[in-house]
Amino acid sequence: MKQLISAAGRLVRQFPRTHLLLSMVLLGGVILIAFRPDNTETTPERVQPISLPERTAPAPKPQTTSKPAPATPQWQTLTVQSGDSLSSLLHPLGIGAGQIDALLKGDDKLKRLTRLRPGEALEVIVNDSGSLTNVRYHPSKVETLTARLTGGGWSVRLSQREYQKQTRFAQADITGSLFLAGAAAGITDRLTMQLANLFAWDVDFALDIRKGDRFRIIYEELYLDGEKVGEGDILMAEFWNQGRHLTAFRYETLSGDVEYLNIKGDSMRKAFIRTPVAFSRISSRFNPGRKHPVLNRIRAHKGTDYAAPSGTPIKAAGDGKVIFAGVKGGYGNVIILKHGQIYT
Repeated sequence: MKQLISAAGRLVRQFPRTHLLLSMVLLGGVILIAFRPDNTETTPERVQPISLPERTAPAPKPQTTSKPAPATPQWQTLTVQSGDSLSSLLHPLGIGAGQIDALLKGDDKLKRLTRLRPGEALEVIVNDSGSLTNVRYHPSKVETLTARLTGGGWSVRLSQREYQKQTRFAQADITGSLFLAGAAAGITDRLTMQLANLFAWDVDFALDIRKGDRFRIIYEELYLDGEKVGEGDILMAEFWNQGRHLTAFRYETLSGDVEYLNIKGDSMRKAFIRTPVAFSRISSRFNPGRKHPVLNRIRAHKGTDYAAPSGTPIKAAGDGKVIFAGVKGGYGNVIILKHGQIYT
């Protein structure tokens, strides 16, 4: 132990006094810090209550009562009855003569509204101020005429649907009349008339028809939405009359004109048709030796008289000029046509 202390003393004497003092001061500070009692006590946290304002619900927004949108005027359907006119249909809706006149003058197509037929329907819209604003009319099964009132007047559109067409064939032998033969073949009177018109320049259907004559035709049937609505044109026709065989073919030009041609390609039209009144009865034939029914003496009958119901259409035998129209003696109402320089 003495040796250890002696060695420590020698070691201390080797250091300078200044260093030795500083080391002792430093050692003493370390000892003080190491043995200092722990006086750090946790200070209790001070809780300060805070008063918060009460949460209030937002004030409800004032509800604004929205006005209902004005009702849109709706289409009204007017059914045409016997004796009705455009005016009589629209007057009960408050449409006056001035509006009707302005409608009819709005477009030439609207003049078709003056030819309404019983059973047809006219659709209109009248606004809240009592003005006619829209019109819709179906002149036929495929046509729709629509008119709308704008700031500049009436805007008019005529639209047309296309028929679906199917080709049909019919034939018949004539044993009585052409109409009866047509009915036996299953074709309508309209198609029978079209057949007669094709050969009107070659056959007098009041005088020339004989038992045993016959015909064959190819024609079109018209359909809309799968339903048959009528018959179209004859596409080809053959007619046998007293040994003659006549043929007609339908031909349409690039401009849309329709013509019927014979087997040689010539037009079926001639200078004069054979029958001016369709399927009428001959009441008096041309006869230079006829005995006059009133005067009871021989007086030539220089013409052919056709008896037909009142209102039957009468055709001119050919192109000509009217040189007289009026009442002429016992003939009654007379129209005289001049064809060229020779025939009247």
